[in-house]
Amino acid sequence: PLSPDEVYSALTASLSADGTTRTQAQALLQEWEADSSPGFIGSLLNIVHEVNSVPEEARLMATVVAKNAVGSSWRKIMGTREWSRVPDAEKAYVRTTSTACLLSEPSSRVAVQLALLISNLARFDVPRPWDSLVGDLAASAGMDSPTSLESKLRSLRALKHCVRGLKGKRFAIDTPNILMSLSDNAVTALTSQIDTDRGQLAAQLKALLPSMQAGTKSRVLLTRFTARVLIQPMYRPDFINLHAQGFGVLTSAYDRSQRYLPSLTAAQEALDGLLAPGQCSALVQAVVTKYIALSSEELEEWQADAEGFARQVDVETSPDADTPRPCGVALLECMLERETESVSSALVEAAGQLQTAPLTRETLLLREATYRALGECFSHVRTKVDFPNWYETELRGILQPTPNAGLDAHILQARALWLVGVCGEELGHEPWDEAFGLCAAHISSPDLVVALMAVSACTAMVAQALEESAFLSQAPERHRMRERLFLDGFGDFDEGGAGVDEIQEALSAASLAQLVLQQVPRGATPPPSLRAPLEAAAALAGADFGGTVARLPARALGVLEAAMQVISAALWIDPRGTWALVMGAEAGEGGDSPRATRMLDRWVSMSLTVDMAELFLPPLAVTARARRHEAAVVAATLLCADAAPQLRDAARASRVIVLGLKAVKEAPAYRKDVESFKESLARAENEEDQLTLRRLSVATSHAIAEVDVAETVRAAAQKVAAWHGEEALLAALRAVDGAYPDQLRAVLQGGKESEMLAALEAMNLQKPDDPPPLD
Repeated sequence: PLSPDEVYSALTASLSADGTTRTQAQALLQEWEADSSPGFIGSLLNIVHEVNSVPEEARLMATVVAKNAVGSSWRKIMGTREWSRVPDAEKAYVRTTSTACLLSEPSSRVAVQLALLISNLARFDVPRPWDSLVGDLAASAGMDSPTSLESKLRSLRALKHCVRGLKGKRFAIDTPNILMSLSDNAVTALTSQIDTDRGQLAAQLKALLPSMQAGTKSRVLLTRFTARVLIQPMYRPDFINLHAQGFGVLTSAYDRSQRYLPSLTAAQEALDGLLAPGQCSALVQAVVTKYIALSSEELEEWQADAEGFARQVDVETSPDADTPRPCGVALLECMLERETESVSSALVEAAGQLQTAPLTRETLLLREATYRALGECFSHVRTKVDFPNWYETELRGILQPTPNAGLDAHILQARALWLVGVCGEELGHEPWDEAFGLCAAHISSPDLVVALMAVSACTAMVAQALEESAFLSQAPERHRMRERLFLDGFGDFDEGGAGVDEIQEALSAASLAQLVLQQVPRGATPPPSLRAPLEAAAALAGADFGGTVARLPARALGVLEAAMQVISAALWIDPRGTWALVMGAEAGEGGDSPRATRMLDRWVSMSLTVDMAELFLPPLAVTARARRHEAAVVAATLLCADAAPQLRDAARASRVIVLGLKAVKEAPAYRKDVESFKESLARAENEEDQLTLRRLSVATSHAIAEVDVAETVRAAAQKVAAWHGEEALLAALRAVDGAYPDQLRAVLQGGKESEMLAALEAMNLQKPDDPPPLD
């Protein structure tokens, strides 16, 4: 391991005035940090501890390097975290020494960095193995603590950083293989420790200063309750009118709903009055003032501990944040969702008044908060805010470099930078270039908060540009979805980009194409009118978006999934003809087609993916089971038809078998989903109910639903075994997960589906839970 003398020599050399010496030393420190060299972080803490023999600048440098070496980002993959590779004995020494130095360090600058170092350690080691940290810091900050007042303040500040960091903590587990290969029992066993850790951490945090948390917690609960009430569909006029007249409601449900109509009407009228034009402005102002505006304490922190303030901003952007500011923003968004016109008008009017108001600290903070509200809710107020004009007339001037600017100027500069990062895609080419240059110039700002906000803005603008470039540059010849179905139905994604209307148009066209394909008998050729949209769907489904097949354009993800569903429906009808169309003109000898290979791998991967929301939302689970059943049947059929040369590969074919095994395990639940829907149709008591359900039946029915997925998997497995041999197939399955060979044997030996499921049950494989009824 590295010795303190070696590390200290490199540290002092990194502070040298000689450029060559400094560069070499910095490179050595970075190498030790990247390699997680044993003794490196421990030696840094040893240097910090030597207050009598090491000067302040060297101790400060050592603390900063240690803080960065530990790493503070939970977005990294676990195997790449520097802290995860430090020896356990060294970790224990670093934990003990860092808290001791925090209380004894004579320099306040070094103490601030020590507090941040401890918060970084807490993100990894609290509540396990460092289960005493939160309690120790709270005890040290208490009035009964024998430590000095300065030490109490340091402990309290460190506790604040730790709590902020832990609120965004992501609990993780190490799995022996990819998640999709684990059985339900294995997942439960792996997550039990997470539940224990979460409970322990929650108990520690709840024990902290309950009297001080009461006021904040009440505000959070009130805003959350109000937000949920505002978006409750039963309190909307259209819902109440629909149920009052009985349209589209089953007869039995209609009788029950009549009893609650007076209460629902009263709630709807109360909410309408709350957001009425006269009341709405006051409510918007109250939310902005009390929940979103910066407080005097936060401004003090901005000046005294800019890095800590920036961390708080990051925590408050998390979807799990439960502090007043993000809850206030969420309340505004729910208000806009219910009453867009009056709320958006109130926000824009407030911003206009503050722009012309005399510039005092109070009006400046309200102006900054209103601008943040507009940016956070920009998707709702887009039609009322001309961002290019706003940038040209005001934000551009705010972003001009201002030497020796004070805190007030920095507050507006930071918010303007954030707005450009959030709304920069609204700018034209030349204003975008200028705005990016101004943001980049502020990276060197002497104010750390402004500099960090400039980095975030530049990152956001570059990400927007790269994503749009990657999506719009894809083949064929930048004219995806050019041919339209039935009077321009299937989208138009060209160099100009795909707007909301075009995306919705493509989704509607995909649904229409699926309905048409459902009417085509299996084995027939799809009608000529579908050839153009099928070619367009194949081009999009197999497009290269850069990186792996898992890299997808967020802007058009829904269209991509719809395109794959259209291709799946066509493959079921005519596997060979459709696959030839998917391969396209780029297919080489032996059927080699990069586009078709990407589409196949992407389709199987997306079908294998299990969304955590399925565990909590029964309707999503029903939809997911139907999606996996269809994908498993069609993929196995494609394999059996030997229409796709790519499936001759044993590893790729094994993934199709794995998809089929998952669908087999879900088969009982899937059957109950289908039967539940049929029973709902049979129970309809009048013509309107029948019409509503039969329309849904036409939209969702498909011959694939009646296919025995176990029989299809057997046929596919026998086909692969004929190609490669049974042992090669089992080896490929074993490479994914050791349980799959046994599961396949049970399927192959099970005979009928009921017998096969009995064999799976005898192997202690958990069957899926019974799904809730659809009605």
